[in-house]
Formats: sequence, C-alpha cells, structure tokens
Amino acid sequence: MKNNLRRVGLLLAISIVTSVADAAPVWQRLETDDFTIYSDASANDIKEFAVLYTAFRQIMGELLMPAGRKPARSTLILFKRGSSLKKYGPISKDDDGLRLLTYTAQVDDSALLALAVSGDRTRACNVAFEFETIFALQRAGYFLPIWMSQGTGMIMASLELKKGKCRVGADIDVLSAFFLNSGEQLPWDKFFLTGKGSDDYTGKKHAGVFQAQAWALMHWVLLSKQPPREAFAALAARIREKSFLEAVQDMTGVKAKEFTNSIAGHLNGRTKAYECAFDEQKVRAGLRLNPASDADVHVQLANLLAAAERFDEADVELKQAQALTPEATCVKEAVARQALRNQQKDEAVKLYRAAIAAGTKNPMAYLVSAGARLDEYASSRTDYAGGGGPSTEIAIGEIEKALELNRSNMDAYRLLGRAFYILPQLTEERLAELTPALVTGAEGCNVRLYRALLYERLEKLKLCASDLQLILDDPDVSQRTKYSARDRLATIERKMKAIERRPSE
Repeated sequence: MKNNLRRVGLLLAISIVTSVADAAPVWQRLETDDFTIYSDASANDIKEFAVLYTAFRQIMGELLMPAGRKPARSTLILFKRGSSLKKYGPISKDDDGLRLLTYTAQVDDSALLALAVSGDRTRACNVAFEFETIFALQRAGYFLPIWMSQGTGMIMASLELKKGKCRVGADIDVLSAFFLNSGEQLPWDKFFLTGKGSDDYTGKKHAGVFQAQAWALMHWVLLSKQPPREAFAALAARIREKSFLEAVQDMTGVKAKEFTNSIAGHLNGRTKAYECAFDEQKVRAGLRLNPASDADVHVQLANLLAAAERFDEADVELKQAQALTPEATCVKEAVARQALRNQQKDEAVKLYRAAIAAGTKNPMAYLVSAGARLDEYASSRTDYAGGGGPSTEIAIGEIEKALELNRSNMDAYRLLGRAFYILPQLTEERLAELTPALVTGAEGCNVRLYRALLYERLEKLKLCASDLQLILDDPDVSQRTKYSARDRLATIERKMKAIERRPSE
C-alpha cells in the first residue's frame, strides 16, 4: 500500500511538473506614448527594460533628433528565455553555436525589436540600440551614408544609466584601441566610398576596420566641439551638398590628411561623454502592465516569424489571431502582408483599404492602395509618360498621406515619382516634393531616375543629363539601374546635340 501511495504521489508530482512546464506563457503588454512591449517575462524584468529603453529614447531625442521631433514609435518583444527568441527568430544556415542575442526587423513601416531577458542582456541591448538609432534617424528624415548612421548607432549603443543620469560615448576603450592600433585603417577617400556591399564593410578584407573607423569619426564629430545635435545636423546638411570627404572637412575645419591625428587626439584626450538628466523614479511610477490579448500576441509573433522568413510558422500564428478577432485592424494588416507574400495583390489591397477606413497610421496601407491605382494605367506592366487618369491624383493624395506619417519613406518617394511620370498634366513645381529623397545610394538614385525622366518630359534636358550622370557616379547603385541611366543618358545627349545643330532662327 505504501509503495502504491508513493507511486501515485510520484505520478501526481510528475503530472503537476509537466502541466506547469507545458502551460502557455502569460503575456503582458506595456504601452507608453513612444513604444509598446509584449513580453512573457516577469513584471520586474519588463519594467527594468522599459526604464532603460525610455532612457535610450530620451538621450537619442536630445542628442540627434531635430528640435521638436521624437524618435518614431517602436514595438518590442521581450522574451523571458533565449530559447524562445531562438524559436521565433531567424534560423542560421550554419550551426556555429552562436547564441542569438537580439533580432531586429522592419514590419511594414515600423521597427520590431526582439530580445531575451536571459543571457547577455547588456550586449543584446547594445545591438538593439544600434539598430534602433539607424532606423530612428531614417524615420526622422535623415538620409545618411552607412558610415554616418552606423558610427552614430555604435555611440548610442554605449548607453549607461545611473545616479539620475543617462549618458553615451564614455565606453571607448576597446574601439579606441582598435582604431588607433589596427594598422589597417582605410584611406579616408576610400572610406567615404565604402557601401554595404563592399568587402571592406562586410569584413572580407579587414574585419571591423570600417566600423571602428566610422565610430571614431562620429565620436570626434559629435563629442569634441559644438553641441552634438548641432554638429550632427550640420554634417547631415553638408553631405547633401558636397562629397562626403569635403563635407567632413568643411564641417570640422580639418583637412582629410589630418583626420586621423585629430581623431586620435580626441580619443586620447579627456573625452567627454554626452550626458543628460533622467528621472528614473518618475518613469518607473508611470509604467503600467496589462494582459496582452491572445490575438495581438499571435500577430506579433507572426510578424517576427515572417521577418525571419519562416512563413509557414507565421501563417499558423496568424490563423490563430484570425480565429480570435478577425476584424481587428492589426489582424487585417497582418493578413494583408501575408497576401502580398503569396502574390494575392487584390486581397492585400482590399484589406489595407479596410485598415485605411478604420483610421490606420500604417504608411504601407496607403502605398499599397496608391500603387494599385497607378497599376490601372500600366500597359503590359509598363508606364507611359502622361498616361494616367482620374485616380492618379487620388493615388498622389494617398502617397502624400504616407509621407505625412513618415517623411523618410523611400518607397513613398519612388512611388510619387512614378505617379508624377504618368500624371497627364505635369508642372515643374511638383518635382520639389521629391527633393528630400535625392540622396546617394540605391534607393535615392531610384528616385533620382524618376526625376530625370520627369525633367525629360518637361524638356529640361541638361537637368535630366545631370541627374543621370549622378546615378552613374554612385558606387552603391546596381548595375541594372546604371544600365538604364546610361542608356537614357545616351538618348538625352543625342537630343541635345540635335538641338545644338539646329540653325538659329
């Protein structure tokens, strides 16, 4: 009898342990004016991270954002365990044993950051803050080269919070030593021409050299002389008007051949971090946790899985969300993204337009709707100059609404250029709307190509040729885009020569 009781007790204990282990995690939601956190971690861990993230956003706002602007809203998924992050994050093709610290992605037009409470939380936060800085600068309307955005992000990743203050830029020992002692520093003219596809950036030639150089340069620019926000804005303005090397020379008053010595002097001197007051007690008192709805959690996990290209698993999560609240705007938008992945464009348009009717603030909804209107006038998937119709202006209105929500959405500017191209009545004044996106790099040059075509429509051939040549000179532009620009430039040059040969009246 005693043995039987022991067995029953043991079985009962095993059953209890198993049921607890198999129980679904309890998800909570913490929402502020600036971000939303979904988490299955403890209330204390969620709040501790929220305090740190609030400090990060505050110092980023003071250090980098244009006056009166805040960083864009973000969504974060904070897992209790690293194994959960691995379960929903990207699957590495090479099982190298590295632990996934954090995963960052873009869902439609918003940043999605996922990280785990367990493990190296400090390193995970550093990586997340670097990405968040780059993304926030884009959303603020700064179109920046990678050396400027990543270098700044690396500075922001050094966030420290203690004694009523938060600061960045103080932890410089490792990167400073690497910059000063690596012996492999890129020549500055080559450094400023380095893009994401370059071997120097990826580390195939010199691992980490470009990144350390970008960090050192931006540390010098931001934290050596004038107030950081003014220094950042001044450099961002100059790179629109001059070459990168000339812009830095002009902004710092230092010649390129002296950059390294000046940066070394800055790093070896009494380098000051950027510091601001932070009312941790007030922030902590304002944090409120509420149960997260099951449907909302399923949507967020589906977003994360889809960003990691685990589409079958994302679809499973999404089906569960649909079964719970099919009319919720977040569910409609997630299903619309699924429809786009599955080449079901008409269904995606219908769902995004339903989200627009419900008052969504998702720029993607407006862009998908606008793109469908422009497609109505394409013949064999080809647009023709002036070939649009009445709904072209409606599409332009939707694109402009998307830009109200996000002034730095490059897809919106590209689509706006396309809409102007087919607009029956085009005036030169409308081209000014494209100006903010005319930056270096592949995305900016796609917009510039449309402006070149618009100048051609308006018979401004010299301006057209100038835009096309800028595309050809950009190292980050694809060969396909350059081929289109080169072909068009040859046509424009023939037209200009023909005009020159005409006898004067």
